[in-house]
Amino acid sequence: MRRISIVLLVFCTFFALGAWSQPKPQGQNKIITFDAPGAGTAAGQGTFPNNLNDWGMLPGWYVDSSGATHGFIRYANGSFTEFDVPNAVGATFPVTANNAGGIVGFYFDANGMHGFIRDPYGTITGFDAPNSPGGTFSQAINSAGVVAAIGWDANGVAHGYVRATDGSFTEFDAPGAGGSGTWPMSINSEGAITGYNEDAGNVDHGFVRSTDGTIKTIDAPHAGKGPHEGTAAYMINDAGEITGMVNNGGVNLVAFVRSPSGNFTEFSVRGAGKAPGEGTFAWAINLAGAVTGWWTDASNVNHGYVRAPEGTITKFDAPGAGTGAGQGTTGGDINFFGVIAGYYLDSNNVTHGFLRLPF
Repeated sequence: MRRISIVLLVFCTFFALGAWSQPKPQGQNKIITFDAPGAGTAAGQGTFPNNLNDWGMLPGWYVDSSGATHGFIRYANGSFTEFDVPNAVGATFPVTANNAGGIVGFYFDANGMHGFIRDPYGTITGFDAPNSPGGTFSQAINSAGVVAAIGWDANGVAHGYVRATDGSFTEFDAPGAGGSGTWPMSINSEGAITGYNEDAGNVDHGFVRSTDGTIKTIDAPHAGKGPHEGTAAYMINDAGEITGMVNNGGVNLVAFVRSPSGNFTEFSVRGAGKAPGEGTFAWAINLAGAVTGWWTDASNVNHGYVRAPEGTITKFDAPGAGTGAGQGTTGGDINFFGVIAGYYLDSNNVTHGFLRLPF
């Protein structure tokens, strides 16, 4: 999803080595927990971080004590900037940051849901995808400032959109899309987009849309073929590797990595539950091919993991994560340097953010 230059790599490597002095054994990496200023402390409230860029810039939202939602940016030094989209009615949701510091997300006003872009200087531009009276959700932004978005038509069906830097839109649908429609999830630096769609039988299929607009359907080898089964692609990196999830019949959900040539590797975290809704979820992949997400055990508790490019899986839990059903740790993104961002639900059902450092 992000590209980094050799000069930037060298600079940031020396920075990282200076900032984190001693490597730690596998599984004992330092985890930093945090809460956005103003975040509420009651059940259903708290801090919800999202996609992390390579500079350590982390956008997200928090729910305050009144139940209103506000945007935040957490920087690598631990400082925060809070913001609301103008005209938002207590509902600002930043989703993704690119390496230039641009952020996309969505917000609600009196007329419904809209996308927005916040530039590195703090200027916010709202937008609506064409033919989308049901609302617009801006999902991802690449290093060039191109946005992948979802728009809902008058029938509530989702369609994919590409928003160019000049503000123009290109609408697209995956081949065979029906049911709930087409859901783009990620865009890499070249402009390739991945996501998933439902067909007329409500079976999920992954897709990858190339920069020339060609769309290829991708189905994992063991994907189920019944309603609400199948393949869901969630993120594409700059090498063209894709990660996502396979539902093979509603039980023992498994994760996958798809190579640029189309080869699938399916995997599960040992100990993942096998009941409906349990299993292994892959959400993010970095340029090196490391994957993060979460796995749900037989007690319906979530735990984080990172899968190294060669296949080694390391489990982790954020300090303070609850151990009740629906609680626990969720890995949400991994940047070029292996820093993982995510959130955890404590025993009081309050949500907090965390960063897991690679050293």
